[in-house]
Amino acid sequence: MCDLSVDPTCAYDHSDLHPRVTLALFRHLAHERITGKKPPERQPLTLDSQAAAWLSVWGAY
Repeated sequence: MCDLSVDPTCAYDHSDLHPRVTLALFRHLAHERITGKKPPERQPLTLDSQAAAWLSVWGAY
């Protein structure tokens, strides 16, 4: 399986012939990447009153 957007010289791209295999490999690789790294620590958000008012107008705070 090849990703032609990354490697346009790939001569053996069969992802269109086997879409389920391609999707399964993609999901497996994504899961490995997700579980392999620990996410960074979250930083607390501190807003001043003006920024809080802007977010309140848009319904996001």
